[in-house]
Amino acid sequence: MNQFDKDSMHSEGQSNFQDGLQVEGASLTFLESAAKWARFLAIMGFISVGLMVLGGIMAIISGLAMQSGSSNSYGSYAYRRGAESSIWLLGFSYIIMAVIYFFPVKFLYDFAARTLQAVQTRDSIVLQSALESLKTHFKTVGIMTIIGMGLGLLIGFIFFVAIIVNRGRF
Repeated sequence: MNQFDKDSMHSEGQSNFQDGLQVEGASLTFLESAAKWARFLAIMGFISVGLMVLGGIMAIISGLAMQSGSSNSYGSYAYRRGAESSIWLLGFSYIIMAVIYFFPVKFLYDFAARTLQAVQTRDSIVLQSALESLKTHFKTVGIMTIIGMGLGLLIGFIFFVAIIVNRGRF
């Protein structure tokens, strides 16, 4: 059961590999290399998530500082209120994006760690778990891409309608 072969790759809902699927030689080297690059990208992703959270917290703190500042420090009251709203919104947006971005990065890291473990121990169950993490990573990124494209199209349509409605007013 500790080999990359037909018996250990069998799971519920999947067919048994009667001819014997084995991963060895160059395939193991490719898997190990892919896992190392995935780990690198995941670590860079975790750093990006941390920077996004830090940026969001700094923006929120800036909004608090503007709110508690005197009216002479930052200009007129109306300008200050608008800037505070923008900074708060920016801060919270960064934190929300960081939380959303964390999950695909975590799945990618899980793939990398489990694949390296599977290659070292020649354990097909761990490899199966690694591939499941990779599938979840791609599924999450795919869903996020569809949502992002949909929101982009919606925002573009709203701007298009706003331009048509306000054509003579600009």
